[in-house]
Amino acid sequence: MNISKLSLLFLLTMFSKTLHSQSQVLHPKTGSAIYVKSSRITDENAFNRTSELFVNRFLDTLKKQFIADKHNINGDVDTSKVANTIEQLKDILPQELFRTDISEKNIDDFENDKVRSYRIDQQDKKELFRYNISDGRVYNSFNSEEIIDYFTAEKVFFLKELPTERKNIKGYDCYKVIYRFHEQYSDSEIPTPDVKNERVLWVTDKIISPFHSIVRSKQILSKYYPLEIIDKIIDVNGFETSYVIESISFK
Repeated sequence: MNISKLSLLFLLTMFSKTLHSQSQVLHPKTGSAIYVKSSRITDENAFNRTSELFVNRFLDTLKKQFIADKHNINGDVDTSKVANTIEQLKDILPQELFRTDISEKNIDDFENDKVRSYRIDQQDKKELFRYNISDGRVYNSFNSEEIIDYFTAEKVFFLKELPTERKNIKGYDCYKVIYRFHEQYSDSEIPTPDVKNERVLWVTDKIISPFHSIVRSKQILSKYYPLEIIDKIIDVNGFETSYVIESISFK
C-alpha cells in the first residue's frame, strides 16, 4: 500500500506531538482530583495482636507526656484524674483509628489562584483546607487560620523508589514509591506520641503540584504526584487505609 508524502508527513507530525505531550510535565491550574478513601483489615490475627499493643503503648506515652507538660506549666497535676481520662480512651481510640465502616471521598479542586480541599462523607460535602498558590500558604477552612506546619509535619526518615514496578492509572504510567515518616505538629495543644507511618504510593512524574490533601511532604510533592496511596501504621500489622483515584481532570 502506497502512502503519499503528505499523509506520511501528517502521521509523523501527529506522532511527534504525541511524544512531546507525553514528555511534558503538567502543573495543574484548573480541574480536580477525586480520591475514594477506605480502610480494611487484611489480617485479623495480626491486627488483633498488634493493635492492642499499639494502643496501650500510645496511651501510656500520652499520659506521661501530658503529665509532664502540665507539670511544667502549672507545677501541680492530678495524676489520678489524668489516668482515668486515659483509661476511657482505651475504648474510644481503637474505634476511631481503625474504622472500616466509613467510605469517604477527598477532592482537591484547582481554581487558578487557589486549591480547595473537600471531604465528602455520607453525601455531606465539607471544605477542609484552602491553599493559596501565590504565597504557598494553607488555611483551615473552618476558622480561616493559617496551618503553619502543613508541609513540615511529615518527617520523612525512609524513602525508596521502585521504578520497575509500574501500572497505568487513569492514563498515567505510574511507578511505586515507599516512604516512612512520623508526624509532628508544632501548634498542637495536646502533646501527641510519635507514631511511625508507612505509605505506599503509585506516582506519576508527569504531574507536579505544590499541594495535596493527603500527602503533605514537600520532598514527595516536588518530584511526583501520587495517584494511589496506601497508609499503614508501622507498629500495627494487618490494617491499611487506601486512597484510590476516582477521577482526575487537571488542565
